[in-house]
Amino acid sequence: MLALSQLASILEDELGGKKFFCVYSYTLIAAGILDTLYYGAVSIPIAGASGALFGLIGFGSTYYHFAGGRLSMYRSFFIKWAIYGLIFGIIIGADNTGHIAGFLSGCIPGYILGKNLKLLRKNEKLWEIISALLLLITIISFIFMIKS
Repeated sequence: MLALSQLASILEDELGGKKFFCVYSYTLIAAGILDTLYYGAVSIPIAGASGALFGLIGFGSTYYHFAGGRLSMYRSFFIKWAIYGLIFGIIIGADNTGHIAGFLSGCIPGYILGKNLKLLRKNEKLWEIISALLLLITIISFIFMIKS
């Protein structure tokens, strides 16, 4: 939660609430899918949202690198969080596969949006639609979880 409070405030100020929710939800889903694909049929517990947290770290690292200018000062802040998080994961025996999957999945939109800031600033209606769909997926996921 400490890492989330440090990272989320910077990214939400930069992106806005809907876009931040899109990036967070996308990396949460992507990290879970990639982690599950990596382990295959082996049943391992995937708990928490650390994959999404690392997704935010990956997003911030690449976004601030490619956005450049005054924003590039945040790049090293996010890279330090990645290093600290992976070391902490090793110490406590966490699923660093999910962390790395989250980081890599966050790098993709960070690169795309960092290289083309117009995509971030334009298309507000599209961002609203995507955030609504992701919210719907989240609600449906909770319903399935409760039923099972």
